[in-house]
Amino acid sequence: MIVIIANVGVNPRELAYNSNNGLVYVANTYFGQASGSVSVIDPNTNQVIKVITGSIGRQPTGITYDSIHNKLYVTNQLESFV
Repeated sequence: MIVIIANVGVNPRELAYNSNNGLVYVANTYFGQASGSVSVIDPNTNQVIKVITGSIGRQPTGITYDSIHNKLYVTNQLESFV
């Protein structure tokens, strides 16, 4: 079992692992806030190295990584978009 302890955003929902770059992505839902975020974690250091905001929307609830196209997809429950 691998355990990563990292401080991410409010209400972390799901995570995805990018096998191409070795990073972990966590969808953070901000209930009642202006926007949610995706925290990018380096599992070698257990540190958040970037926080993605803006086009994520307020309630990112699902996240997956497509290794064939090297794309990260985030679903947004409140605004009904990917």
